[in-house]
Amino acid sequence: MKAQHGARTFSPIHALAALGQLLSHHETGCPRAAHRAADLLALLADAPGMDAELRMLCERASTRLASEGARHVSA
Repeated sequence: MKAQHGARTFSPIHALAALGQLLSHHETGCPRAAHRAADLLALLADAPGMDAELRMLCERASTRLASEGARHVSA
């Protein structure tokens, strides 16, 4: 099952990739992992049929990770 997201396409593998990047950021503090996790979580939040509560969690986490990644890059 794939869903369109602008020029990108969502597939279930994105959920696993988001989890991997999130765990990597948590373990290492890597700003690139935070940025990649934020992008993947935003993609998941926009997926059709996403549960409303999970959509909100993905959006909040994406926003938080994006700001963390930006803060580390600019420092």
